[in-house]
Amino acid sequence: MKYDKLNISAIKSAVRLLGKELFLDGVSACALDGDIGGNLKFRIALDIDYGADLKFTNLDIARFINDFDLKEKFEMTGRLGGDLTLKGKGTDIEILNGRLSSLESGGMLMIKDTKFLENMARNINQSLDLLVENFKNYHYNIATIKLFLDKSNLIIDAALDGETGKRNLNIVLHGFRLKKEGQ
Repeated sequence: MKYDKLNISAIKSAVRLLGKELFLDGVSACALDGDIGGNLKFRIALDIDYGADLKFTNLDIARFINDFDLKEKFEMTGRLGGDLTLKGKGTDIEILNGRLSSLESGGMLMIKDTKFLENMARNINQSLDLLVENFKNYHYNIATIKLFLDKSNLIIDAALDGETGKRNLNIVLHGFRLKKEGQ
């Protein structure tokens, strides 16, 4: 299965159909050199209603950045695991809540996108030069990432902690949908 540039393979599940509801129980799959498990439910009516409770194990951050061609904006290494709950109807997501955290010994973050850093410097009233230095080869030991929806905006709150201090990032993806406009 493929969504945009995300490849999901080795999908296995028990399948049940009860009336207009399709249940995928005990789903297991591979993505980003890690594993996904959980349960999914689809209700087929005029629009498709869906819900998912997923658990992620050992996802490779560098693989995600490479697969989605984000290397020009930032680089990051490390592995993540955690949980995600998703509910929606059609391409509209009603609920999205997740929490991911780093595994093993953390990783490295380098932000290359100067526009992102300029906006951050302006928002937190800090020198751009200091921010550039703070996010040049920053090594973290612990990372916690929270994902949630605020209206139609996907909020990504990342808290990183390393030997040179803590770094907090708040990223907002406005108008988040499962399907790109025009498709």
